[in-house]
Amino acid sequence: MIEWLHPGLVYLFGALAIPFFRERPGAQTARNVYLIGVTVTALLAVVWMEPGTYGSVTLSGREMVLGRVDKTSTLFAYVFTIMGLIGTLYGLHVRKPGEHVAAFLYVAGALGVVFAADFFGLYLFWELMAFASVYLIFAQGGRGAIQAGFRYILVHVSGGVILLAKSYCTLPTPARRRLGPCRMTAALRFT
Repeated sequence: MIEWLHPGLVYLFGALAIPFFRERPGAQTARNVYLIGVTVTALLAVVWMEPGTYGSVTLSGREMVLGRVDKTSTLFAYVFTIMGLIGTLYGLHVRKPGEHVAAFLYVAGALGVVFAADFFGLYLFWELMAFASVYLIFAQGGRGAIQAGFRYILVHVSGGVILLAKSYCTLPTPARRRLGPCRMTAALRFT
């Protein structure tokens, strides 16, 4: 039996099947039912959550946790899954499957950030959000969208690099010794 179903993983794996709905009679209706089904499944995963820590793995002498559920994370999970449901209903008219995939990946990243229990997990889901949202910007097409997308990704990835550096600097001392010295700048000390 599954102890905990991460709603971000529901969106992540749900996004993988979207491109297989081809444009043919009846496929639009089937795709719409699928999109709504994924979002409702994620919302139900949030409703049935119990507080606790789930998915613990030790990597390089450091415990990595897939999800930490508490009252605050549950509140934000409700916000993001309801937002995902509203966004899905609003976007049912969109024909391009890539835009639906990117939107689902963005919500998966947002839910991953909500349940992240360490800086490295936060970094991974942060970058997932960045690349999913920049695809949505690029999908609009045109020179202005491309320029805006590159500015967006530059700022977002720069923030991600700072987050990754902070993640590295919080490693336990034996793991840091194996990987090399950590020299935190003044900016990293305040994050």
